[in-house]
Amino acid sequence: MIDILKNAWKFKVQPLNTVKIYESAIINNVKILQNTQKKSVLFPVLKSNAYGHGLKEVSKIFKNIDVPYIAVDSFPEYEIVKKYSWKKVLILWETFTQNYQYYDFKKATFCISSLETLQELVGFKEKIKIHLFLNTGMNREWFSEYELMAALNIISESRLELEWVLSHFSSADENDFSTSEEQIKLFKKMYRKIENEWFRPKYRHIWASAGTLKVRDDFFNAFRPWISIFWINPLDEKDDYFWCAEKLEPAMEVFSTITKIQKVDENQWISYNHTYVSKEKEEIAVIPFGYYEWFSRKFSNILPIDMGWFMWKIRGRVCMNLTIISLENKKEIWTQVCLLSREANAENNLYSWAKVAETIPYEVMVKIHPSIHREIVKKES
Repeated sequence: MIDILKNAWKFKVQPLNTVKIYESAIINNVKILQNTQKKSVLFPVLKSNAYGHGLKEVSKIFKNIDVPYIAVDSFPEYEIVKKYSWKKVLILWETFTQNYQYYDFKKATFCISSLETLQELVGFKEKIKIHLFLNTGMNREWFSEYELMAALNIISESRLELEWVLSHFSSADENDFSTSEEQIKLFKKMYRKIENEWFRPKYRHIWASAGTLKVRDDFFNAFRPWISIFWINPLDEKDDYFWCAEKLEPAMEVFSTITKIQKVDENQWISYNHTYVSKEKEEIAVIPFGYYEWFSRKFSNILPIDMGWFMWKIRGRVCMNLTIISLENKKEIWTQVCLLSREANAENNLYSWAKVAETIPYEVMVKIHPSIHREIVKKES
């Protein structure tokens, strides 16, 4: 289904739903993040379809931004970056051994967190760049202190090149930074063991977007922001470093189109399960955007839709591919409506979607369906 829709765009089919990606916002956000870590190299993490923004589109934007790597999740995402950008690609997660043969080892570098994968890569007998993932307390992907020496022994007897050493904060977004400080201490301890074995990795980093804003330590010479590239300030307003990300700009807007307008009489049920009944005669419209596209069913009868000067309400249940909205001022069929706004205080911005859906903005972003047409906005009118 997704491939069919992608092929449709080749023939300039005008989409009913569009995700707009604002290039200027991403460039602005990268500059802000670089200013927080002026002595470090930035490696943008564009995994999970660039957090829903569209990996193809965001890769194109980063072609003109000075970063040495683009980090992604898997082989399919690597293929997209390779097609639309000349940047080198860092693969964050491991895969089946037989899959590594399909990578271009001059283009791809791999995060490694298991002895088994290290041993398998040795078998390729090629120069392969790797980044060791150290466990400093996240206990998700790792080399523990006790496995580290075994890993270094394998690398020392192979053609593998240890280019990076990295880890990941578990709770840098919390006001209490003590856990992150313990992680930093352990990271440095493990790194000294690596140096004692005569390894000199080029990059050292232990980050998440929140850590990027809070850590000021010249020991680390690289950082890899994630969600903050696209607007989200991962810190609480009470956090001392919250101000560092206040000027981040939203990079995404979502639009749909009115495809039908009709009038209903008083006391008429609208959509599934009798959740809404008209209190008087009213006009309603249908838009082709439902929970398949990721309009949460929790939005039913609650989330407002921006029509410019007016906020319309959803009427009844959100359906799989359709949603019904009220028409409180006259509009015509094929009118465009803004579902997800870039305005910081809008009733239908990213934080509002997350609040109504009872989730976090991260999940809202990544669940916006990849089949929806993405469009780069280079200049704002």
